[in-house]
Amino acid sequence: MRRVVVDPRAFVRQMIQAPKVIDLLDIVAGGNGLGHRRERGIDPSTAMEDPVFTPGSRIVGRDFHRATTYRQNVLDGVFSSDGSLGAVQLDSAGHTFVGFPKTENTSWGSIWARPAIVKPDERAKAAHQYVYFIDGSERFTPGGAACSVSLPK
Repeated sequence: MRRVVVDPRAFVRQMIQAPKVIDLLDIVAGGNGLGHRRERGIDPSTAMEDPVFTPGSRIVGRDFHRATTYRQNVLDGVFSSDGSLGAVQLDSAGHTFVGFPKTENTSWGSIWARPAIVKPDERAKAAHQYVYFIDGSERFTPGGAACSVSLPK
């Protein structure tokens, strides 16, 4: 072995420009993360696009569902967290988790991106859709963003 003298400056990297902020709600709404799309979502039973909020229960199935092509660069897919049959596949690489609680294998509504502040006229148009009545408090909408997630029924 021999001692090597290294100049630490040789390992310094400088970023030419600041990294871009990725808007995850834009991705949920079908964008690439660099825009501000809202009012679109993902079907939790297929990972396909939901162009309108779809209230109601859906059987989500036990399989991992790969995201449609326009989201695949950032979003791998969706899965049901029903642990009644054991391991649940979490991603397309085949990673699994055992320990989710037993559910009825259903989900309610779309995985939806909406503005944090919903104007009264928009609420009136969607009076039957709970996603427009969720409080936009800072606790759930940091930075003024809002997204609903489908929860097991």
